[in-house]
Amino acid sequence: MYLLNPYALWPLPQQAMPIEVRGRRESDISDVRALMQRAYPPPHGPEAVWAESNLLAHLSVFPEGQFVAIGRDGEIIGSATSMRTSARQAMAGHTWSDITGKGQLTTHEAEGDVLYGVNIVVDPAHQGCGVARMLYKARFGLAQELGCRWIVAGARIPGYHEHAEAMSAPEYVGAVVHGSLFDPTLSKQLRMGFRVWGMLPGYAPDHETLDQAVLIIRPVRGAHAL
Repeated sequence: MYLLNPYALWPLPQQAMPIEVRGRRESDISDVRALMQRAYPPPHGPEAVWAESNLLAHLSVFPEGQFVAIGRDGEIIGSATSMRTSARQAMAGHTWSDITGKGQLTTHEAEGDVLYGVNIVVDPAHQGCGVARMLYKARFGLAQELGCRWIVAGARIPGYHEHAEAMSAPEYVGAVVHGSLFDPTLSKQLRMGFRVWGMLPGYAPDHETLDQAVLIIRPVRGAHAL
């Protein structure tokens, strides 16, 4: 594990459009799948897009942990999937498949003290408009309401493949944390108060991250809202 400085500074994105975040509904499933297809085109594999059975399972297991972001025209432009687990499970080494029950949330613990971020996806046409931030804000509010102590996630580092020949994944993350490199995902999460707890090698198949992820944590109690 690598415990690193939690700060990296870039200007906050400007929210260019009104965004509504609400709970995901069964009627949203086809639109969420279409969103994921736009966000994860080849060479991402088909496993990057939730199957209908996955999305139905999420609503059955933990409906309050599933959100969608709605744009000005009523289109779903973002989606967030969450579950609860224990700090012991979330803050130890793990893979995405193991901790999420292969995306079915069969590992969800109804009394878990961690709200675990399974997935956040934003329409490529609306990235940089504050959509992810609004979804994280909804997660934070839910974690406070449920009495969770932490929000935890395995953060993608999609910029890593551009630097992999020159540095290891921990070296890349250190550069992002200290502000000498910008990562499209991790840098924004650091701005929202997350800090790096360690590395998650082999977290999930991903050609941009070379299967690497970063374990990020954010306290809920006593922390300022997003």
